[in-house]
This record gives sequence, structure tokens and C-alpha cells, in this order.
Amino acid sequence: MRRLNISGVGLARGVSFLIIVAAITSASITEVSGQAGTADTARVEETVKDEEGKQVRIRIDEEGISIEGGDVEIEEPEDVRAYRKKGTDIVKFGEDVYVARDEMIRGDLVVFGGDVTVEGIVGGNVVVIGGDIEVGSEAEIKGDAVVLGGNLEEEVGAVIHGERVMFKGFFPFKHVTFFPTFHSKVFPFVFFPVKFVLSLILSFLIILFIRERILRSERHLTTGVFKSFGIGFLIIFVGGITLLILSILLCITIIGIPLAFILVVSSIGILLFAWTIAAYALGEAVRKKLQVQSTNAFLIVFIGTTVLFLPGFIGYGLSVAPLFSPLGAFFKLIGFLITTFAELAGLGALFLSRFGGRELVAPAPVPAPAPETP
Repeated sequence: MRRLNISGVGLARGVSFLIIVAAITSASITEVSGQAGTADTARVEETVKDEEGKQVRIRIDEEGISIEGGDVEIEEPEDVRAYRKKGTDIVKFGEDVYVARDEMIRGDLVVFGGDVTVEGIVGGNVVVIGGDIEVGSEAEIKGDAVVLGGNLEEEVGAVIHGERVMFKGFFPFKHVTFFPTFHSKVFPFVFFPVKFVLSLILSFLIILFIRERILRSERHLTTGVFKSFGIGFLIIFVGGITLLILSILLCITIIGIPLAFILVVSSIGILLFAWTIAAYALGEAVRKKLQVQSTNAFLIVFIGTTVLFLPGFIGYGLSVAPLFSPLGAFFKLIGFLITTFAELAGLGALFLSRFGGRELVAPAPVPAPAPETP
């Protein structure tokens, strides 16, 4: 887009005056033409002086604007960008997104577990869950900027037309896992004990408040381990996909973000219940095997949690030394398989017991056959 930059205050006023007069004249002529059916010619002329005192004649007619005499400078804006279309609506999982200076996203940008850097234009909302948003000095976000579990950083000159929503607190996608994973790079060896302690504390709180429900669910688990595992697997497969789709749909709108957060936190709470059930069942089995006399529920949960985390402890410890890194990876894989099986079995038992509200009913004994009479 080009613009005329003509020096001189009087000249600027003259141009402004002529433009206004031309607009009024053009409107009047158009109205007369519509009534009479004839076309007339509008012509406006004005003579002004520039800064050096030279006369400049400005004429506006049907052919446009013409300027004669004086100094006329035509400037090109410094920032002329042709934006490349990066996409319409973009959703990413576990990766960073960079919108370059010459790129434009015409819709919304939603990222789970990654960071977003915007140097160009985003035509909709930018929603990041478990990551950060950085908005450059020449960037423009035409919708809202929403961050859950991260930071929103804006450089001077950045433009965000919508609301700024930021929640820095606990968010599971970025900061917390409840069992060791084989490919996890989030928690190195020095933080693995923190996971153990956190899991133990949360399980203790669950035992403290809803012990009877956990015990009823544990009895369902011990009487049908593989049945509980199968049901838990189906729940994770179907429920996980449903949770993912609902979270994405809810996060696109500002109103739905709190609902998505509540939905995710509730799901994590259910997984914690399932974990506690599995830890209690395993701890009780080990207690009986070792003939430990105490039946304290907290001790049983501690034993079960320790057994579940033990392969992970060994794996992370061996991974510190490069020579034993392959062996450490093997133990971490074993730990992942064990904890996953336990989590799914606990989830199935939680479902079978209706969240601990239904007691296990033992099958009625089969009556002995009546003796045959001779």
C-alpha cells in the first residue's frame, strides 16, 4: 500500500480540505446523475505552498489526484509482508509449534504438552495446555491467549485482541506422571523418589478417607485379576479416546476450558483410586507371603507401592552409569509393564465394585448330590 507524504502544514491542510470537498461534490453529482440520467464531471483545484514557499497545485477530478510543483515524496511502508498460510485449525500433541514472522494461521491453535512461539499472525485462539506461549514484538493473536500449566510471555509491541487467561498451577500433562514410563525424559533419576513419595502420600489420603471402598474394590481385584485387567483395558481404550476428544472440543472455547480442566482432574483422581487399589492388593499379597503380622492399611499400601516402584528404582539407578544403561532400560521397561498392568487391573476392580459401593458376593455353594437309594 502506497501513501503520499507531502511536507508543509499548509499543504497538508489543503490536501485534507480538497479530499473533503471532492467527497461532497462527488456525492452531490452522483445524486443528480441518478435523477437526471446524465453524467457530469467533478473537478476541484487548490493551490498551496510547501515548506520552501513553492506553489503546489492539487487537482482532483474523475481521473484521480494530480499534484504539480513543489516537493512530493512517496514512501513505501517498512513492514510489507506477504503471509504464508500455515493452516486453518492446528492441534498438536507433545511438540512445540513455531509461527514464523511471515506465517499466518487462519483458525485456532491448540497444543498439548508443548510450547508455542508466535511471531506471525494467528486468526483465532491460542490454547496451550502444559506449556508456554511466547508472543513476539510483531505478532498478532486475533482471539484469546490461554495457558494452563505454563507462562504467557509478551514482547513489547505484541497484539492480543482477546482475553489473556493463565493458570500456572499443577497440571498433569507437563509435570506429573503416576507411574514410571520406559521412554520418559521428564523425570531423571534424582526426581524418581519424588514420584514415589507423591504417590505414597496420595494413596495414604485415599486410604484415610475412603478405606472401606478401597477394601471392597480390592476384594474384587484379588478374586478376578485378569477379569479386572480386561475391563480396565477397555475403559482406558474407550474412555481415553473419549476424554481426548472432549478435552480438545472444550478447550477451543473459553467457556469450555474450566470444564475440560475438571474433566481431566477427575480422570486423574479415578486413576489414583485404581492405583491405590492395586497397591493395596499387591501389598496384602506380599504381607501374607512374608508372614507379616501387622494388618495396618498404611503399611500394606507402603509395601505394595514399594514393590511397584522397585523395578523403576533399579532401572534409573543403573542408567546413571553408561555401561549399565541397556540393563537399566530393561528394568524400566519391566517397571512400566508391571505398573500398567496394576493400574488397569485396579481400574477394572473399581468399575466392578461400582467405586467400592458393592461388596463382593461369594457364589452360592453347589449342593452335594443326594445319596443314591438302593
